[in-house]
Amino acid sequence: LFPLFRSKRIVQSIKAESEGWSLYLFCWAIAPMLFFTMASNIIATYVITSVPAMSFLAIDFWRYAFRFNGAPERSVIRFFMATASLAVILFIFATGRFLIGGPGGPKKTQKYLVETTDSLRDESSGDLYYWQKRYYSAEFYTAGQVKVIDTDTQLDELLVNDTRDFLAIRSNHVLDLPDEFLDNFKLIRKFGKDALYYEQPRKETYTVSILK
Repeated sequence: LFPLFRSKRIVQSIKAESEGWSLYLFCWAIAPMLFFTMASNIIATYVITSVPAMSFLAIDFWRYAFRFNGAPERSVIRFFMATASLAVILFIFATGRFLIGGPGGPKKTQKYLVETTDSLRDESSGDLYYWQKRYYSAEFYTAGQVKVIDTDTQLDELLVNDTRDFLAIRSNHVLDLPDEFLDNFKLIRKFGKDALYYEQPRKETYTVSILK
């Protein structure tokens, strides 16, 4: 919509509004985006409430462009066609990345990480632990069952609690963990800045007695 402000007709029509309808629509459109930008858990559906306002703005701006006699300025038409085409391309790219990339797409939600742990669970699985970072998103999608650990002692306890636990950790903090600890875990995949590890089964040892 930004290129439409180049049209003098639209600017004149907006200034002539007595109740500030366009300003109201503009504030409505950007408010959800500004508000949820500060949230630690961001998913695409949060900004859906902006779509009606953006649609009304687009309709009003082009109605204002045709308000006076004559065709709209060529520069306005060119800008509109260029930005509309770019928007369609970006939408197709984003949709394809979301559908094909799956959990690798959104970076500020723990939904896909939690779903992956649920898909891997079996009778020997334990809890999902986060290393030194608390996510409200993870607490929401696990109904408060996620746990946070931040000491080496707690890491050691994971290895002796008789369950195969999940560990989520920031990728740039993986090197902070002891090598002997990570040897017991397998990297499942990365979700944005977080990496999900799954504790591997213990190798059982057998004693065979030979009678002579």
